Amino acid sequence: MTGQTVTATLHTSSERDDELRWLPQLFCALEAGDPSRPGSRHALDDIEEIRFGRAQGGQLDRHHRELAARRLEFRIADRWLSSEHARISRRGDEHVFVDLGSKNGSRINGLPVTSAVLGDGDVIELGQTMFVFRASAGLPGSEARDFAVAADQTVPGLATLQAVLSARFSDLGRIAATDVPVAVLGETGTGKELVARAVHEMSRRKGGFIAVNCGAIPKDLAASELFGHRRGSFTGASADKPGLIASADRGTLFLDEIGELPLDQQVVLLRVLQDHRVTPVGGTDRDVDFRLVVATNRDLASAIAARQFRDDLWARASGFVVRLPPLRERREDLGLILATLLARLRPPSAPPMLIRSDAASALFRYAWPLNIRELEQALRSALALCQGDALTLASLPQTLRGSPACAAAAEPDGDADPALALDALRQQHLCKLLERAGGNLSEVARLMGKHRTQIQRWLKRYGIDPERYRLP
Repeated sequence: MTGQTVTATLHTSSERDDELRWLPQLFCALEAGDPSRPGSRHALDDIEEIRFGRAQGGQLDRHHRELAARRLEFRIADRWLSSEHARISRRGDEHVFVDLGSKNGSRINGLPVTSAVLGDGDVIELGQTMFVFRASAGLPGSEARDFAVAADQTVPGLATLQAVLSARFSDLGRIAATDVPVAVLGETGTGKELVARAVHEMSRRKGGFIAVNCGAIPKDLAASELFGHRRGSFTGASADKPGLIASADRGTLFLDEIGELPLDQQVVLLRVLQDHRVTPVGGTDRDVDFRLVVATNRDLASAIAARQFRDDLWARASGFVVRLPPLRERREDLGLILATLLARLRPPSAPPMLIRSDAASALFRYAWPLNIRELEQALRSALALCQGDALTLASLPQTLRGSPACAAAAEPDGDADPALALDALRQQHLCKLLERAGGNLSEVARLMGKHRTQIQRWLKRYGIDPERYRLP
């Protein structure tokens, strides 16, 4: 029996089962040979074995779920995959990866492996295809066990394979049709303005989208910029100015970094939200009708406690709250985000852009401290530098290529010493397993399939102190 795949949509029904199940899940995050192909998510709680291999002939489906056999099979049109490349077997609460003697080998977090116990967040590289394993991830009760983002996703910024975030975005689709204010929280560069623009598009308001960076408005000009002014109301006011809030009439007002708004202007903004009227400097009241979306990367709870931000304003502005995870916590979404950015950054008539496997590996293993904004800038420079229609490791910024993990992904004809690259990867892998095992060397040895004495030799060789990883 074959499982059914559900494609992603923004739900508009009023009912949804919100009961969360926490299950092991596997994400097909990127096919580097075809980055535009959307990813997929698969629940593994009822699966005993997962097999990976190359698709044969005109096979179209990426996966096949056999319920009776409790097996999930991936067949992918990736010429770098062997016909029977690898498998994952369930062993109690663990998932064990085994390479089946593939021609091009397998990597986990950049490290060549023949077998390994998978840990949460591990990136599995098979040929030119990237998978992400989650030991436990939330799945609402109404969500299908197999899920793929629809190829015709029409809401930029709201595509995700994370089930919990997807459910929140679906709620946002319903909220967008109302006048409920929306607050988008998250680190710098996580895509807060993209979400705000999506709310505006889904609201179908006839006015424009007015974006305001509250942190960039000079304090002495905040009132004039936000609320407008009349000619002659102060020195330099040579003409009437409607102000940003009035400009958003019948549209959407997006106040980015609202936590930076001066306290005296917070009071005035609160009055505008209560009365739906704005008073220009030196002028008279006028009615305004706008949808409010705010965003911040500040801890507003602390700002409110310190009386740096008004709690009554936050109550007015936060009718519906969306928290965007940092990119490092959305690695399963990296392929979707890459496809969206590449489509935006390249001309519509350009041929499909491929991503070389070494470049894909570097993109997936980089920490992205500045989130999607940093990824977009990295792609801009890479597209300018790369020749042809393939994104290569050499075209990526040095910050990505310079990490020890990325050194192992260097081109085979490059200058990197393979032995040094393998050493760097092994050292990185050891540190990750030590952290996972709380410094327990016996557990690290078991996870790596090595004797404890070998682990000790490696620790001495790399100067790693296991005491740093021991739990208090």
